[in-house]
Amino acid sequence: MRIDLRTDYEKVLLLISGTIAIVVSSLLIFNSTDVDAGDTSVETERKAREGGVAEVVSPERVAKEGERLKLGDQWITPSKGGVPHRLAVSNLVLNVDGEYYDLSYDKEKPLWPPVPNAWWADKGLDITNPNCREEDSDGDGWDNLTEFLQATDPNDADSAPNWMVGVELIERLAVPYVFKVIYIGPEIQFMKIQPNKRVWFLTPGSRKATTGDGRFTVVKVVPAGANWIANPGKIIFRDNFDTAGSLTEVVTRAVSTRPEFQVVLGFAISGEEVTARLGEPFQFPGLAYELTLTKITKNRAELAYTDERGKKQRFEAKLRK
Repeated sequence: MRIDLRTDYEKVLLLISGTIAIVVSSLLIFNSTDVDAGDTSVETERKAREGGVAEVVSPERVAKEGERLKLGDQWITPSKGGVPHRLAVSNLVLNVDGEYYDLSYDKEKPLWPPVPNAWWADKGLDITNPNCREEDSDGDGWDNLTEFLQATDPNDADSAPNWMVGVELIERLAVPYVFKVIYIGPEIQFMKIQPNKRVWFLTPGSRKATTGDGRFTVVKVVPAGANWIANPGKIIFRDNFDTAGSLTEVVTRAVSTRPEFQVVLGFAISGEEVTARLGEPFQFPGLAYELTLTKITKNRAELAYTDERGKKQRFEAKLRK
């Protein structure tokens, strides 16, 4: 449109007036909001919860109720006119006993440590449930906390943590290992009395020099004297269940007792518990692998199994907390 200032001055004045009015209106609207972005020292300490938390709400609702809300590094406050002023806010907000927290902001102190608030929102899980860490959302036998720690999907049963994580050491037991040996040359009759009665015939210096449970290996035979009652024979064994491989001397025809450590192991997937002995295979119900206890310490149990490729694998079961 062509404007002649000499003849159309009224149109020019109208155009200028309209522009000024738009600018002034915009400034008035911007200044009507009351945004405080400088206070970043709000306490975010979570209160102890014994009955669950309140609810997940929208930031708009919080603003309408007149609450100041920290969203990441930004703030949202209601305007003077009662209409919320939004600062690029689109995240859900958690109301905990009247305190509000952004569910998508990882820098917030976790409501359910060590899981960050954003993880629950990202996985679509109910953060307001006080038992959310213990629940198994996808029914694969693993709770949500383990799924988070193992970086698996709590909503996908096919994305499950390694089953070995579910094997836990519940208790270490000390029981008497009672046995008796008779040297009948060239063999040694080894009679295990308890636990579990067994009889093995051992041949020193051969592949048959070790007991069937793997506990003792014949190292040396000291024959009895002419008077075997006064001078009985002795057998020196290596204790394979002793991490130091110590030697133990046993008098023939006499009952001997040595301590044996066993462990009670739990399997989180099935909830089953088994008592395992060193060197003796066992299996959890529902688990395809046969396990063998290879080492026991105060807080750990070392186990071995053979995988699908026939390779020997080892892992540790930690003491249940």
